[in-house]
Amino acid sequence: MSLKEKLSEVPVEASSDPILVANSKQTVTEVFAMLLSNNILSSPVWDEASSSFTGIIDIMDILMLMSEVFSRQELESFCSLDMIATHAGRFTPEAFQEHFRNHRAFLQGAVITDMGGLSGVNRFVPVKVGDSLWDVLNVMVDNKLHRVAVLQGDSQVVNYVTQSRLIHFLVEHEQLVPEAIRSKTIEELEIFSSEVLTCSEKDRAVDVFAKMSRAGVSAIPILSEEGTFSGCLSASDLKGIGKDCSNFARLGLPVLDYIAPIRQENLKAKFPAIGCNVHTPFERVIKKLDASRVHRVFITDDDNKIVGVVSLGDVLRVVRDAAV
Repeated sequence: MSLKEKLSEVPVEASSDPILVANSKQTVTEVFAMLLSNNILSSPVWDEASSSFTGIIDIMDILMLMSEVFSRQELESFCSLDMIATHAGRFTPEAFQEHFRNHRAFLQGAVITDMGGLSGVNRFVPVKVGDSLWDVLNVMVDNKLHRVAVLQGDSQVVNYVTQSRLIHFLVEHEQLVPEAIRSKTIEELEIFSSEVLTCSEKDRAVDVFAKMSRAGVSAIPILSEEGTFSGCLSASDLKGIGKDCSNFARLGLPVLDYIAPIRQENLKAKFPAIGCNVHTPFERVIKKLDASRVHRVFITDDDNKIVGVVSLGDVLRVVRDAAV
């Protein structure tokens, strides 16, 4: 059996857990509270006026807006969701005209429609219950999506299929990954990008999260003063501010200080290094991505300096093209 045949025989189903959906009439702060209190990073956005889903709102996108609207002192003074909610009026069209003069495309993408309106900034391209994982893979690769929503009917999101789930599927069925790519190195496959967004150990965490949101990436390498690879900040680390925002002020800390207690809590978890070199076999890259549960593997040279990055999207594109 080929990988394509195996993916084609596995249908996507509804999840037993409910999928939270944001409403386009909710305020920015209401959606931020919903995501944070439920320990989730994103949500589809339903627009009642058009009776359709308009996109997916990500918690990092909201934090990026906050970093533009609020001053450094204000951000570091927040210690609860209620305190943030009292500033809902700051998210007005006029405020965004003032703070986003250089981000017209972002505005035109309907990030904020009015003071009480919210639209998704990520594309919403769903599949239906009963479609196959092969269908999901194609939708994901063709539209460059991190996740694909699963619809029951036209208006009910009942599941998500993430890039990570497909990577895990590849590991479980590694013998089906075409040999033409499995044993080749990432250099031979030419799948890595040499343009890598980075941050320094001294950058404020809130600024780094905002930087990630603008670039549309879910992880960023942290560089030491010597320029070597010393760590990584990922979207999931945003949960470090707490479900009730009691640790929100920590976002004002240098990024290395921000992630220190988060990593301390996860010491018992077995996360392998998230780096590799250009000679690493493709199959090992897939296993690293699956085991570490990250969205990017950073490529380092002999001096431990970043020279490239391989994303989940890069891996899935290569696999899809080889499996066709």
